[in-house]
Amino acid sequence: MNLRFGALALYKNEKALRVSSYYNIFNVDEKIVNKDYFYAYLKSERIMFHYNRMATGSLEEKKRVHFKEFKKFIFPLPPLKEQNKISKILNVWNSGIKKQKELIAIKKSQRKELVQRLLSGVGKKEWKFKKLGELLDYEQPTKYLVSNTNYNDSYKTPVLTAGKTFILGYTNETIGIREENLPVIIFDDFTTANKFVDFAFKAKSSAMKILKAKDSSINIKLVYELMQMINFVSDDHKRYWISEYQELEVKVPPKEEEERIMTILELSNKEISLLEDEFAHLNEQKRGLMQKLLTGEVRVKI
Repeated sequence: MNLRFGALALYKNEKALRVSSYYNIFNVDEKIVNKDYFYAYLKSERIMFHYNRMATGSLEEKKRVHFKEFKKFIFPLPPLKEQNKISKILNVWNSGIKKQKELIAIKKSQRKELVQRLLSGVGKKEWKFKKLGELLDYEQPTKYLVSNTNYNDSYKTPVLTAGKTFILGYTNETIGIREENLPVIIFDDFTTANKFVDFAFKAKSSAMKILKAKDSSINIKLVYELMQMINFVSDDHKRYWISEYQELEVKVPPKEEEERIMTILELSNKEISLLEDEFAHLNEQKRGLMQKLLTGEVRVKI
């Protein structure tokens, strides 16, 4: 069981389903256990610490909690009525967090539509077509590659990938940090995935290219936004920046209009950032509440 990594789910639907043989399926006696309460407990920080102590395996990343051992665990349970009340409290928090997440998704979708409207350049003759290679220079990441992948959240410097994960972890290495001439765009040369970066970092893969503005007159954030509108299919396993991608053209607005557009987009970014901060704060408050309720540090009145 991958309990150490949160591989646990509560299924409430009455429809039949198929589950990989890799997973164990179990139920609880609902006369003494509230399922929602027990699920929250099994994913709490306190029990995660216990999973890590009990896990076995030759490699750290391969350690597992076997189901036969899991069944031997002794769990401290409050009375069922108290479990029910705690479950209701946590469900209220979960509902609020879910709504916040949905609001962020809506705002991001609206921003995407806004970018399309503002940067399409349709019917604007004063906008000029330029190749990405005319706007951006590239730099190899060789001297910024991380040498040790023993990441830890307590370390300072993020290690980046241009893919969906973005931040792979944090390193304590102090040599070879890319911290000058920011911001930049990191570009996966094989998939063309890219990310805007305005903070110091180290890189994981030599397949990444670091793209920077040709000169100070070029707004690299604008170029990044324009790149997000490119419909490019990378269906061959090859490096794309030099061979094809830098030859792609984007339509660039005049400087005055560019500044107005970027001001509008920055306001949208700030709104989303504030919502994401609120989302993180809600999750942090919920974690603190769970710690108190699920350990008995705070008891609820029945």
